[in-house]
Amino acid sequence: MENTSYTAIVGIYDNTKVRFTLGGNLNTTTPGGMKPGDQIIKTLETADVLLIPAIGENSDLSGSKIEANKPISVISGNYSAMIDGDETSTNYIIEQEIPQHMWRTDYIVSP
Repeated sequence: MENTSYTAIVGIYDNTKVRFTLGGNLNTTTPGGMKPGDQIIKTLETADVLLIPAIGENSDLSGSKIEANKPISVISGNYSAMIDGDETSTNYIIEQEIPQHMWRTDYIVSP
């Protein structure tokens, strides 16, 4: 079973230059043929969405790098994650990413 992960980059301001460098593992590729380490550069306008899905068995977008000259929103997820390891029960998961300059070592989360 192929579990598709993806990253969506959303433009908040016009004329936003975005550079995406694909992370992942040796099985990771995109429908456009990107491999880990490949880059694309796009200009986004307000409300534009650049959707980058990973394809390939056990592919992964972890370690991808996103740079922009203006603020953007980044949403990542998986269409059918096997959270408990049971292939008959998969879950849709999604999260908004936080900028690297805001990474810390302590976080407050609900139980």
